[in-house]
Amino acid sequence: MDLRQCRQAIVNGLKWTIGQQRPDGVFQPVEFGLCGYHKLAYMLSLVAQTERAGRLCAWIEANVLDDEGDFADPHGRQGPMETFYSYPNAWLAMGAHRLELYNISYRALDFLTSLQHPQTGGFLTAGPAAGLEDRQDMVTTAVAGLACLQLGALDAAQRAGQFLVNVFDSQPRAQTKLYFYVEKTSQFVTEYEDEEATAHALTLNRPGQWYFVPGLAACFLAKLYEASGEDSFLAAAQNYVQFADSSGEDKYGEARSGFLGLAAALLYSATDVNNYAKIAEMVADNIISAQMGNGSWAEASMGYEPPAPILDATAENAIVLNGILQVLGGGQY
Repeated sequence: MDLRQCRQAIVNGLKWTIGQQRPDGVFQPVEFGLCGYHKLAYMLSLVAQTERAGRLCAWIEANVLDDEGDFADPHGRQGPMETFYSYPNAWLAMGAHRLELYNISYRALDFLTSLQHPQTGGFLTAGPAAGLEDRQDMVTTAVAGLACLQLGALDAAQRAGQFLVNVFDSQPRAQTKLYFYVEKTSQFVTEYEDEEATAHALTLNRPGQWYFVPGLAACFLAKLYEASGEDSFLAAAQNYVQFADSSGEDKYGEARSGFLGLAAALLYSATDVNNYAKIAEMVADNIISAQMGNGSWAEASMGYEPPAPILDATAENAIVLNGILQVLGGGQY
């Protein structure tokens, strides 16, 4: 990985992103709502753009944050944000907290933790409309767990981490698939339409899948290991990355691979195992090569029709590259 190219890719992505901000603080296109901007405050806080991130958060507080701590964008929830209700909430809570906007972050945390299952520690996929017998999933739980960890809710974070440990350990023994959802507290969702397969499971030796799902789970578990020192969280993070590393041949080069690369970087930091650094490097190189001439990226990990994912993809890839650079930029491996 060329460190200068990595830094330049982040700078180019930032330049494009700030060109989309309106004077009132929100980013264009506004009609896609949360799909577009949910990672932006977090990303901007990483690259010393706190004033711009603060203006976005001021707009969110005035126009989107409700009395319960939920984010009710006037354009509604679209695409994957409709399915994974808490996903944008968690990113917005983390972004606001990095900016020390506690009037936003702690209100958002209170709402977010109300969606954690009291028995399993997983987070309900459908948000406030869900009952305790409804679905919980890896993506929602991993990102909500990261938010809990960042905001100091360590007990909630550890319960989310234990859920992800249990979900991996309880997978069907053949383990040719990694199922993403459970329902009725502990039953895996194993039946779904073929066109929904990528959103429900990761299958060994099949290309074009959601590699970011085990990647996000491993990112959270690796961070949780740093905070708690609990070896089971580190072991589970390694299990998730190992399974993803045995899946499709495009696992390092797909638009959906960024968080797998970041997880590998975090595991390299924790273990000094060189193979993790190599995975992170390959993912970073492919992200850099996919950057468009104007500095943006075309597709985010969950997809969705343009132009909504361009903002999200650019924020996401800048976050991933920044995290990988933070680990691999400090020395040889």
